[in-house]
Amino acid sequence: MQSSKIWLSAIVIGLLCGASASAQDIGDFDPFVTVELSAPNSAGRLKDPTGQAPTDTVYSFAIPSGYCNKTPYDASGDSDCKQNSTRSSMRENVFATKKNGSGQPNQSWYGWAVYFPADFQYGQKQNAGHYDLVYWHNKQCPHLTFLNWAGRDSTLYLGTNRALGNHECSPGPQFRVADFKDLVGKWNRFEVFVKWAGNESGEVKVYLDGTFVVHYKGPTLTEGLENVNYFVFGVYLCCTKDVKLTKATSALYTAVKRAGNRAGLFVDEDRARLKQLQQALNALGCDVGEPDGKLGALTREQALSCKDFGKDGLPVDLTVATIDRFLAAYVRKDVAALPAGKLKGPAPDIALVSYPAQTAPAAGLVAAELVVHATESQTHRSGREVDVNSSVAGKVEKYKELKSFDFAMLGKFNFSEGTFYQLQFFFEDQVNSRGKVGTCSNAIIKFPDGSDHAQINFMKKGNDFIATNAKCLIEALPKRQSKVLRFLMAHFTDIAVGMARDGSIDLLSHDGLKIFMNRVARGEIRVGML
Repeated sequence: MQSSKIWLSAIVIGLLCGASASAQDIGDFDPFVTVELSAPNSAGRLKDPTGQAPTDTVYSFAIPSGYCNKTPYDASGDSDCKQNSTRSSMRENVFATKKNGSGQPNQSWYGWAVYFPADFQYGQKQNAGHYDLVYWHNKQCPHLTFLNWAGRDSTLYLGTNRALGNHECSPGPQFRVADFKDLVGKWNRFEVFVKWAGNESGEVKVYLDGTFVVHYKGPTLTEGLENVNYFVFGVYLCCTKDVKLTKATSALYTAVKRAGNRAGLFVDEDRARLKQLQQALNALGCDVGEPDGKLGALTREQALSCKDFGKDGLPVDLTVATIDRFLAAYVRKDVAALPAGKLKGPAPDIALVSYPAQTAPAAGLVAAELVVHATESQTHRSGREVDVNSSVAGKVEKYKELKSFDFAMLGKFNFSEGTFYQLQFFFEDQVNSRGKVGTCSNAIIKFPDGSDHAQINFMKKGNDFIATNAKCLIEALPKRQSKVLRFLMAHFTDIAVGMARDGSIDLLSHDGLKIFMNRVARGEIRVGML
């Protein structure tokens, strides 16, 4: 594994000296340009310094320690410096050709390879904030983003957002893609299908190195910001505690391409390897016709069935992410002596993480009054820790009072009893502690940044959790938060039942919270107010 220090100097030299880099095949993307707010001389192209990239040249990105750009985003005066953010990125210039308006085709496949060095500063290694690494933006909040919570955990997530206005965003549903410790020090190939929609007809499929890791069905466009949608990739560290504490880090990308189908994600170098594979198949008597570097049905069938590789086997499909493994298998010295293979039926295409779940819900759920779809949007605690701190975001079907909601659960969990012995809810939106909310009993929780937020406290009585200050807060909170709290008090069981039906309880990070929500969904525990 290589450290960024080994090749960071090569990046700088390459950028300053104008290293020759032939144009890459980007498919039907609009042209890429450097994001204007990037650190100076931090983004560009150079010859692959790793010697392992799928292409000869790569895109390079590096955020320096302590840098931020003071340029205002717009008339609001907000800026990266005010947000304690820093970036080194490129974006698709959808505004240049307008071939898709200011957005994306209705649906597309997106591909890229990314190299995070061994010392990439992810999770707790970095100043608190969050990375947006590859995302689709609307000038306010990313529609979709591949992100990592800096200062917290090592997970790469696929995330959605709810726009709060003035460049402020609240996390929506997020799904685990991979652990960063499995990504660093090597090239990783992503293939992503997106159907763009502002409703439940939207869809995302994420394949990592040929493995189907996430399948999400739901809105893929941020409500109210559907008309602008451009692709961004690089290293963007947003919203840290103090940009002066930011640690320098970097990444490489290549084979960044958009296409109408998955086979269209092959770039020139992939096609050269595919042509070699076709030649090897023909030499073995598994005829694919004239080798042309194009992936068709015959090439796929012959690659999957020409030879039997035994227990080692082959990947389940031939794609840009698996071409190297197929080629390595078919140029083995002993390949001609292997027995003939047999074409198998297509394997079930089931993701490691699916939302909604593709399996039947557990038995024994109580009847729900409302249909609710909710997921964990972020977490500070996981596994079997005593402390719980998880945020939940969701939507309610056919409910005039409220379309969407978000809140956080904070508490301490007793695994031997399967329940909380201390529980609070709180809202991410700030409140004025000197106003009406401040008059409610113990109703303010102060965040590390000094901001005040409403807190709902619960008294445990048997298997019931009774909110002790909810009535006061419903009267005191701003209109939207008041509606959400009223909904939580009346329909928390519906949330749990919906999460059980959709499978999102299984996606919770904290084992204790999984136990708790399953018990609520079965009617064993009740949460509400008197």
